[in-house]
Amino acid sequence: MKMKFLAALFMSAIFFSADAQFRDIPSVVTDSFIVRFPKATHVSWKDKITSFQAEFDQNNEELRVSYSTKGEWLKTERKVAILKLPSSVKDGFNKSKYAAYSISDITETNDHEKGLLYKVVATRKGSITKRVLYFTDRGQLVKDDMNF
Repeated sequence: MKMKFLAALFMSAIFFSADAQFRDIPSVVTDSFIVRFPKATHVSWKDKITSFQAEFDQNNEELRVSYSTKGEWLKTERKVAILKLPSSVKDGFNKSKYAAYSISDITETNDHEKGLLYKVVATRKGSITKRVLYFTDRGQLVKDDMNF
């Protein structure tokens, strides 16, 4: 009996952790996507339960976009090289208390509620913790999180 329970538990864990598509992407979502990104290629969709997310290529860039279940655009994200980071954001980072940290990752997020933000992941030399910093396009630090 104990073995049957463990086997069922194991199968449930595999089933729920699989990155599978359980429902079709609604046409209202795909139609909104096509209108907003008509030149998108290599599109792959994920069902995020409360939203749908597409990863795709456009103009030699990898992008990720999220839509509500009703087809409303929520946000678009793209990686940004440090050399292409706007000077206002670089200045904001350099004037912050994290200026001595090394930047390891930058994501530009255009959010329908929050507007344009830059997520900067930075690490202090010799530390295992990372700071996740959010800057406006004007270089103002608006959020600071710590990750391990």
